[in-house]
Amino acid sequence: MRNLLHLLIICNLILVSSCKQHIGPKEYFSMIEQKSSGLVQEDQMGGVLLSCYYKPIEAIVLTEALKNGGLPSEAELEVEKEKLSRLRRFHLKLKGKTQADVLRENCPNEEEYSLRFQYYTNEIQKDLFLIINSDTIPSLFTHFERSMGTKPESTLIIDFEIPTNVKAESKTIVLLWDKTKFNNKSSQFIFNNSAINNLPKINL
Repeated sequence: MRNLLHLLIICNLILVSSCKQHIGPKEYFSMIEQKSSGLVQEDQMGGVLLSCYYKPIEAIVLTEALKNGGLPSEAELEVEKEKLSRLRRFHLKLKGKTQADVLRENCPNEEEYSLRFQYYTNEIQKDLFLIINSDTIPSLFTHFERSMGTKPESTLIIDFEIPTNVKAESKTIVLLWDKTKFNNKSSQFIFNNSAINNLPKINL
């Protein structure tokens, strides 16, 4: 009886796994950009809308592969995922209400504009942290993509690397932007790992 019960459990797990949704790369990229995916969180900073996008490791691998001219095989995808298993990437999009260049939103003069540009390109990395369980991890890398008025928002790419002595699994991961130096409320973007772990598989 016990062996039969174990067999039924194994069969059920296989059935659940086989029923997991499969979608193409185009549909995958579209889905993870939607708020309904659970991978997009928002906040406000004055007249600026902050939209934070969590980038799954699969998306990072596929993006790099497409830049190099093609899609990876499933085996290649798994190899690259393992290499990047402790990387966490976010895209923070900043969109102004009245200005095409978000750095000019409520900007009184060119001196302030230069200070903002300096902050987003060189200094913001020191104010960004990843919180996993009780561990707070500083940002590894940031890159600010200016729109120069060609797009309605600018994008800040933020990378973290989870140290090997830190447990990577948790119920939530939190991106913290500490803005206390500006006397502003800090922004916290909270992502549930259930949303990340239950993404559809990608047909390659």
